[in-house]
Amino acid sequence: MKTLISRLIIIFSIAVMVTSCSSSEESSTTATDNPTTTTDNTTTTTDDDTTSAPSIYEVTPISITTDTTPDIVFNSDQAGTITFGGTCSSSNTSAVSGNNTITLSTLGVGSYTDCTIIVTNSSGTPSNTLTILSFTIEADSTAPSVSSSSTTADNQSSISPTDNFTVTFNEEMDTSTITTNTSDTSCSGSLQVSSDSFNTCVQMSSSSPISSNSNKTYTLDPNDNLSYVTSYSIRVTTGVKDTTGNSLGYQYNSSSASTTSIDPNRWGDIKTHPYTGYSIPNIRSVSFGNNTYVAADQSGNILVSSDASSWTLKDTDASRLYGVVFGNDIFVAAGLGLDGAYIVRSTDDGSNWSEENPTLYDRYTTNNFYALTYAENTTSSNNDYFVAVGAKGKIARAPDNGSKFAQSQGNIYEAYRQTENYLLGVAYGNQSFVAVGEDGKILKGADNGTRNVWATMTSPTTVDLNGVTFGNNTFVGVGDNGTIVRSTDNGTSWDNVTSPTTQGLQGIGFGNSTFIAVGASGTILKSTDNGTSFSSLNRSTTLGLYGVVYGTNKFVVTGSAGTIIVER
Repeated sequence: MKTLISRLIIIFSIAVMVTSCSSSEESSTTATDNPTTTTDNTTTTTDDDTTSAPSIYEVTPISITTDTTPDIVFNSDQAGTITFGGTCSSSNTSAVSGNNTITLSTLGVGSYTDCTIIVTNSSGTPSNTLTILSFTIEADSTAPSVSSSSTTADNQSSISPTDNFTVTFNEEMDTSTITTNTSDTSCSGSLQVSSDSFNTCVQMSSSSPISSNSNKTYTLDPNDNLSYVTSYSIRVTTGVKDTTGNSLGYQYNSSSASTTSIDPNRWGDIKTHPYTGYSIPNIRSVSFGNNTYVAADQSGNILVSSDASSWTLKDTDASRLYGVVFGNDIFVAAGLGLDGAYIVRSTDDGSNWSEENPTLYDRYTTNNFYALTYAENTTSSNNDYFVAVGAKGKIARAPDNGSKFAQSQGNIYEAYRQTENYLLGVAYGNQSFVAVGEDGKILKGADNGTRNVWATMTSPTTVDLNGVTFGNNTFVGVGDNGTIVRSTDNGTSWDNVTSPTTQGLQGIGFGNSTFIAVGASGTILKSTDNGTSFSSLNRSTTLGLYGVVYGTNKFVVTGSAGTIIVER
């Protein structure tokens, strides 16, 4: 019996224990499904709760700066609205959770110790007050500089006449100091554009250039189209200032010029020169005869062509050649050699050249020739001959097809000098010679059958005359500053001709009832009224031009750096 009772007690105890464990497991499951329910009825706080105050702190101090609108970086653990205190303020009043970069409103030079920030969250709970670490704004004394200058063209080597110019600075500039000239071609205003070393400047359409790039870049708009084949440079004066009043530290001039494209209606086409070296010489003179063009350059080379398009280079021993002429089936070139005046000639249309030693008086041997002419149908017993002119008034002639320019035989003559001036050009026409040179010197020569007789004529100018030619019973000479002189009485009396340019003129030629004069900066002038008036032609280059000749129904012009231009 006792044993039975003991067993019943054990079974009851086990049943109570199983029931207890089941209740405990159910209670545990309920707690897992409802994590915010606790036995003491306390509510758990989530991340979206805004009842607590935001916490903010400074991340990046300002310290010392010249920036009058410095940036302050602070961190907030909640988004909200920013309230500034003290001297500082900003247009940005919104904070995000995390780092915030705030640009302060413009401040003056000085120290700042009272600037504060408070962030108020969406529940209206303010943060702690952040006192910005003290900082100082110092005066900006650094001068601005020009970062770049250019045109609006993609290809800077050849710009359109309609392009504008731009100047970019390294910092924001005071727009009131960025000015241009709009009234005339004077070089005024702080930004200038010029094609003649700033003797004159391009007139602009607005006195205040268009600004961009936070007032760092300025665009200059010319009042009219730029000229064709012209190089333009940009100047920025020290009148420009940055926003703190600092002036440009130096006057800026663009290191390279922008050159406008060739006029599609230009007078001539540029031909490929035969030079291959690094230094390309100036081609000083060109002549034509027997369907052959021959040019002479300043390095003592000869160039030969049958069509003026393809040229062959011929070497000589000359140091420099300044003149070349054709006559009696012979080409003669003159200049300076190692031992003084130098003459070479060709009797086979420029294929081969031989040196002819001009054995002049010793006092002349160190002086070179500058120009040549060929005289036909003279009164001389020798009939036709070459005449050369050069340094210190030297005039020499060779009646034997140019083989000797000397005073050593009875039939070989050097003229008596009329001047110490350098003679730079010579021409022949109507049994008269004309030589021109320094200080406007004009000499007239004739042949009395035994020697040249020369006399000084009254000149209408005192500037250097660099070239002269004859055509239609008229002598025309050209010189510095665009000077043009003319004689219709075989070189006895001379008058000035109104010139359309102030560029220096270096050479002149005649053909097809037309005078063509050439000179500095690619200048080409034309006269079809016997030299009475000249007009400017559309240029093909900005390089200097020296020689001109009329060949097979076209003019050919030569000039600086191997320039060869053929009339279109």
